[in-house]
Amino acid sequence: MIIEQIREDRARALEANDPTGQVCYLATVDADGSPSVRTLVLREVSERSVRLFINASSPKWRALSANSACQ
Repeated sequence: MIIEQIREDRARALEANDPTGQVCYLATVDADGSPSVRTLVLREVSERSVRLFINASSPKWRALSANSACQ
């Protein structure tokens, strides 16, 4: 399962004091169909979910609010 792989990768990065263990990337498509990839803070990865920090006033939040499909 993909979440399990994310958890394992993140744990290894954090154990190695790699700052990228707190980072992830989110790809969305804007209203005009343009793709966009954004860097986000990865707050928590549990067995069933991934928690990200997204500021409610940011363009990435607006894109996700308009179209929740992301990768």
